[in-house]
Amino acid sequence: MRLSPPLAAALALLVLAAWPAPASAQVIVRGQGGGVLILGGDGNPQLVKAEPDPAGPHLIEFFDGRFLHGTLEAVDWARHEVTWRRTDASMPLTIPMLQISRLSFVPLPAPPNVGELEVIVPGVPPPVPDPKENKTHATVKFVGGDWLAAGVANIQDNKIHLQLSDGSPLTVDRAQVDWIYFSKNAAPECYDGPTSFAGWIGPGWTYRAGALRASSPAKIERNFASLPDQVEYAFEIDQGNLMCAFNLNLHGRVGQGWSGEPGLIQCMLRASTLTLYSNSEGRSKNEQVDLTKIFGDSLDGRGKAGKSNPVRMRIFEDFTGGRLAIFINDRKAGEWNIQKGEPGKNRGGFIFQPTIWNSSSEQTLSKIRVVPWDGHVPADAEKGEVEAGDRLALTDGTARDGKFIDLVSGTARLRTEGTTFETPRDQVKMLRFSHQDGAATALPEVVARVRLVQGGEFDAAGLGWRDGKLLIQARFGSEFPMPVSAISELSFLQTPPALSTAEDVLVFENGDRLKGKLEFAEENQKVRWRTDEAAKPVEFEPAHVAGVRGGWSDSARKGRIDSVVRFRNGDWLAGRFLTLDKDQVVLETPDAGQLTISRALVRTLYFSTDGTLPISDGAADDREWLRGPDFLNQAPATTRKTPANAAIPWKSFDGAFSLLAAGGSDGMITQTGGAHIGRQIASLPALVEVSFDVTAQRGQILFSTQLFTEAGAPGYSLQMHSQGLYIYDLNPGSRARGGLIQQQVQFEGKVKPNAQQRHVQLLANRDTGQLTVLVDGVVITRFGGKPGAPPRQLGRGFVITPQVNLPCTFSNIWVGPWNGRIPGKTPQSDATQDTAILNNGDEAPGTVEVATPTVVKLTSEVGPLELPLDRVTMIDFGGAPVERTLGARLHLPGAGSLTVGSYHVENDLITCRSDMVGELRLPLHSVQELVFTVAKPPAQE
Repeated sequence: MRLSPPLAAALALLVLAAWPAPASAQVIVRGQGGGVLILGGDGNPQLVKAEPDPAGPHLIEFFDGRFLHGTLEAVDWARHEVTWRRTDASMPLTIPMLQISRLSFVPLPAPPNVGELEVIVPGVPPPVPDPKENKTHATVKFVGGDWLAAGVANIQDNKIHLQLSDGSPLTVDRAQVDWIYFSKNAAPECYDGPTSFAGWIGPGWTYRAGALRASSPAKIERNFASLPDQVEYAFEIDQGNLMCAFNLNLHGRVGQGWSGEPGLIQCMLRASTLTLYSNSEGRSKNEQVDLTKIFGDSLDGRGKAGKSNPVRMRIFEDFTGGRLAIFINDRKAGEWNIQKGEPGKNRGGFIFQPTIWNSSSEQTLSKIRVVPWDGHVPADAEKGEVEAGDRLALTDGTARDGKFIDLVSGTARLRTEGTTFETPRDQVKMLRFSHQDGAATALPEVVARVRLVQGGEFDAAGLGWRDGKLLIQARFGSEFPMPVSAISELSFLQTPPALSTAEDVLVFENGDRLKGKLEFAEENQKVRWRTDEAAKPVEFEPAHVAGVRGGWSDSARKGRIDSVVRFRNGDWLAGRFLTLDKDQVVLETPDAGQLTISRALVRTLYFSTDGTLPISDGAADDREWLRGPDFLNQAPATTRKTPANAAIPWKSFDGAFSLLAAGGSDGMITQTGGAHIGRQIASLPALVEVSFDVTAQRGQILFSTQLFTEAGAPGYSLQMHSQGLYIYDLNPGSRARGGLIQQQVQFEGKVKPNAQQRHVQLLANRDTGQLTVLVDGVVITRFGGKPGAPPRQLGRGFVITPQVNLPCTFSNIWVGPWNGRIPGKTPQSDATQDTAILNNGDEAPGTVEVATPTVVKLTSEVGPLELPLDRVTMIDFGGAPVERTLGARLHLPGAGSLTVGSYHVENDLITCRSDMVGELRLPLHSVQELVFTVAKPPAQE
């Protein structure tokens, strides 16, 4: 993608301004069993118990991005169904496995507060060995990517007898095991893959064909609760024909600046330069290596006629010895001293991020291994040790090769050089088996990936249910039952189904969503819901249900729509305008028929000459905002086409848009350049109002917008942070002497500092380019449209983009004609009279006597006026600004939103009453959303 210099400079400034400064933040480590470990700035941990969701402690994550809390009761593999119970439901639900991406069984805490960071870590707390059984906890690594944390009872007659964390025995063939790493503390984790996206966190990344694939230059991470004292990290990165450029953090914390913590390591590769940041003796240091002396230009993939140039990295870390060695393409790049750590305390994150990007291709990360290391730094070009038989690595640093005999009665035996070597089991650090003589066997198809609470991750070839336990057929040849309490998550490895938007969705107060069909609803009554035609209806407690979202339909609405009535309580309705007099407005609506509306209840009338509404409501028009504006969707160079079965990265309900949590097993896909909402309005008039509320999810408001932009005509960009905002003209043309028009504004006491919610109002004259910005009702600044400047001619599209690390919720979006008045700046006498606004921006103040589909008649200071209706953009009736009221609400797709005092849904018909229009009877399919309750705005601190 090529950008003009002013646009590129503006975007660079936006990125710099949006990046949060390092802070002494807390880190939340989500432990297993619901425990939460909070690490403060002083490094002292505090264990906090997470509260499970009232609906149940387990969680379904669907392929389309929905979630559903509850409790797993059974798995029917033959019917490919799970039985799911919720405490607020009258009976268990039956959920098709085909829809499920992942099942999580560990309750998680509430979202973090200001500056906190979520780090999901498996394997906490560690299993406690039973001294009576004399079993050492161990990591058992199978051939392939499977591993288990288990107690090793004995090894005899080519059978390895294990004991799982719940005490149940498990016997596996020795031929299926690659190695066993013994530990006196928590069994360390390992990784050899990828075989799926399970366990990885990274929006913009997916898994396919043995590799993690990036669709945007975003970071990806995996966290380890326990690692060996000596560990090898290895991976292969293919960045296409670009130069190699990426960052790798070990033991670090996502989003944190350099904090000087022991063990934190950062490797930065930039073509011919490797930079290592590390700690040693409490001091941070960085060292650079000129790789041209080792590789020449072989790491620079540019100019290779489109060929990729993959790079293989191996990093050997001696955590307790304070040593680190890095190999690139099996050549040693360097060896360093680092901070020494305490035995058994090695842990942390593997965090990778590309720092170079081509929007027309993807980058891949593959052949990833995090495994124990024996402490021997290999020589250059040595890809691995040649197997010389089985090997016993001992705690004193020595090793013995030979043919393993057995491990019984606390003694390990190995046949070596014609003699039998014996050693106590507590002196064995690692046992590696040779598989030179083993014939390769065909492995069964994988259906799921299992992660265990106490450590372990493996592929399952089959699933079942027996005596309240999950029956797992592992690929390493064993079938065994496991209690759900021992399982952290279960990721289904299947092709996601084509997403269907035709089904209705039941939306719960906690954000859960369930597809099906609404059969009955009434205020303060149980909601009756049917998940499919064959299932029995289920009743839900109304206190837990927020409302119903109707199946999306893009079919054209019946009947002409040429006008919008906006009420004083914030409601609005679209339809065909019939007449207006001193007492009432008559409107023909597509679904409710002809309505007679009291004029006293109407704040504004909007008109359209071509049937395209000049307004947009984020609630009734949310499908348009989720789809994105035309100038982005029609630009293949800047936006990668999202697969048809990809989940929308946003959840929306009642006009509130929030990003879904990252890190789903399906690898949530976002558009290149960041997730956004936006739309383009074809009939936007000269005078325009844009307003919305923004609410911080993690303590800080930080987002950017593109305003009045369309294909070939960039408009303005506004970026807001907690203390102020920046505005840029993305296409200044001859108006900018220095090539860029920009403005920085600090709030400085004009509005409440550090608020977690803001109301943003933007008032613009598209012809002149003048923009007035109000925050929380206060004029903050005016931008553009200076006297004598040439016309700006702003466009018709809008985009809102949250900062990746600080997502926000956007709600109450409104785009429509503006009456030209600045709130708080208009004399009271002018604010209470009627005003007709013409499509060229001129005003005709006075009193509207009558209006028909052809003419508007009004009296004014200059006498009676007659205006052709096709020249009128809006009629403003003056009075107090619109103020939305609370209550149940109907959202009609593209046709209006109404607050209702009562409602009854049955037999696909909704009967309700509105204070604005009276009794209504509507077909249920004409309602996009029925909101049972309206959430109260968050309390301001």
